[in-house]
Amino acid sequence: MIKNSAASKKQQMDQETKWLPWLLLGFVLFLAVGLRSFPYPFLASEAAPLVFAEDLLTQGFRFHNRLIFPAYFQFETPMDLGSLVYLLMIPLISFGKQIWVVRGFSIAASLLTGWWLTQIAKKHLGLKHPFLIFFVMASVPAWIYLSRLGSSDILRAAAYTAFIYYYLEYRYITRKAIVKCLISALVLFYVDFNGQILMLVNGLVFLVLDFRYHWQRKKYFLITLGGFLVSLLPWIFYLQFTPQVMVQKLASLHPVWNQSGSMLETVWKIVLGLLNGLNPLNWAAVQNSSAPAFPLGPFRSLPLFYLFLLPVGIFFLLTMIKKPTGWFWVMLLSPVVYSLLQPFSPYEMAAVLPVYFLLIGITLNAFFFVLSKKLAYHTNWLFPLMMGLMLGYGFFFLQQAVAHQQDWVNQYEAEKIQIDSQDIFAFIKQYETAHPEKKYALNRTWSDHPEILHQFFAADIDGVEYDVLNGYIDSVRVDLKDTLFLLDQKEMDQVMISDKFMKPFVLKTYRLNDGSPLYYFVELTYKPEIKSIIQAELDTRREPRKETIRWMGQSVDVYFPALEIGPITSLVDGDEESLIKTDRVNPLNLVFEFSEPISLSEVQFLVGSEAMDVFITIYPTESQEPLNFSRQSGPSQDKKNIYIPLEKTFTISRLEVVVQDKKTNESAPIHLWEIELNP
Repeated sequence: MIKNSAASKKQQMDQETKWLPWLLLGFVLFLAVGLRSFPYPFLASEAAPLVFAEDLLTQGFRFHNRLIFPAYFQFETPMDLGSLVYLLMIPLISFGKQIWVVRGFSIAASLLTGWWLTQIAKKHLGLKHPFLIFFVMASVPAWIYLSRLGSSDILRAAAYTAFIYYYLEYRYITRKAIVKCLISALVLFYVDFNGQILMLVNGLVFLVLDFRYHWQRKKYFLITLGGFLVSLLPWIFYLQFTPQVMVQKLASLHPVWNQSGSMLETVWKIVLGLLNGLNPLNWAAVQNSSAPAFPLGPFRSLPLFYLFLLPVGIFFLLTMIKKPTGWFWVMLLSPVVYSLLQPFSPYEMAAVLPVYFLLIGITLNAFFFVLSKKLAYHTNWLFPLMMGLMLGYGFFFLQQAVAHQQDWVNQYEAEKIQIDSQDIFAFIKQYETAHPEKKYALNRTWSDHPEILHQFFAADIDGVEYDVLNGYIDSVRVDLKDTLFLLDQKEMDQVMISDKFMKPFVLKTYRLNDGSPLYYFVELTYKPEIKSIIQAELDTRREPRKETIRWMGQSVDVYFPALEIGPITSLVDGDEESLIKTDRVNPLNLVFEFSEPISLSEVQFLVGSEAMDVFITIYPTESQEPLNFSRQSGPSQDKKNIYIPLEKTFTISRLEVVVQDKKTNESAPIHLWEIELNP
């Protein structure tokens, strides 16, 4: 009986091993179904790594013609892209900029994560059915979403898992695995700022808890340590070139590090943050303010059933390891170090999911082992049943996601409803073929970074501008007839009520699932009387308004045009952050009439970064003729002061000021922060 039982188990193991190629192929095909449709839409954050990789290749491996071989790249924040850009270079050279290239890379990273987890389960935990982990991964909506999203989050999770696996190989099987461990560590370190945190925590725990083992093999240890330190040189050069980056990152740490209060209060907040990051309830909750922010509709990021398997997995893991070493504690604790440094973010906490997969896989293996003993030989159906249930749930989620993803995105982020960027630029390319002389004025609300998507889908098309509709409404633009507009519903309403255009000619309309219009590609034509309409509006805005203010210890009557940002007292309040902004009036004309004469030898203005011309006219009490003075300034990186000294000290009763931006039209706004009169 024992021999028959052992033979049966071996036969079952061999049968499961034979399934492996089909399992891996099925896993890849499963994740690749409807790849363009879900996640919806293709995001600028996904396009950025390939765009940056192309920039490196075309600019001699200098990013924006600056640092050569930069360690990191800035998309939204410093250090938010790194090794992903370099890893995508070969696919970019081979296949070009394609959606499936960047999302397919995420699928490959997901597949490798599963493979490394199964090897940990098989080689180091002795699980009989390690490949169950693949089916666990295929049934977790959050992982399916991340595996199909072209971002650094899945690479961070994959590199973290590889680092753990190859460290175990080095620690228990072969010292030569230290090279692969080092490579995995460096990929993790250079993924982004969060990868640095994760890798450094791992490295320190490994170093401290296994120091005796390392020192016994000091040759391998010292060579590896030296290789790691040399590999940090790109990071050091990057920080030297951009020294403010690390300061900004440290300043963006968890709010508890920047709050006042007692040490006990700070520690308590840190503990709460740590528990919040580790808490699986966050992942198993229905989408809400505290749940992971994925557009998953009614699905939980982590199925609720798995929530009850996690503590069982921890218990079995403790029983498997008689003497826990560094890797075990890193496996459980290092992903949640994020919670000590910043508020809980599901994308940044994605590295905790492989830990969950391993623990759930341990529980399912134990469950399968117990049932196998109870049911003896009647277990041939059990393994396929478990796989079928998990895979069936994953397929059901994926089918619902592909069918309803637009509604989920709209519900998840209603203020930033996005449309298919590939379709937008495909339409522009088609239009460009028939109208090569056209320019394009696009609304930017359909994406956070439309310029990146422009480079990805239509880098060969020039003449694309964003959010410039007001320039065509506030002034007569001769290039209107040569411009194609992409307008949202708000802008379309603005065009209709402006009474300046003929009825827009709509070439294409993008709609929500309920049929309501969202965006329009349109051609616009001015009405014949447009010049008189524009001039009448401009005259109305230029018409002086009068306000009496307290300034320099007296009442002063101020005359100024229509303001979009004010009040007028912002000019004299001594606050360099407050300002006025004209309501599409250029130049800005100001008149100050003093109730009592003042002494004046110099006038100081705080203006913006644009090139400005400033003119003043003073009315001395001892003369009937006004005196004129002026000063010109070029563009600058930030706000700047303009000083206009007078010939001598005058006593005046009236001051006139003109601030003009000659490089823009008369409907451009003028910004002015402060005016200071020096006696």
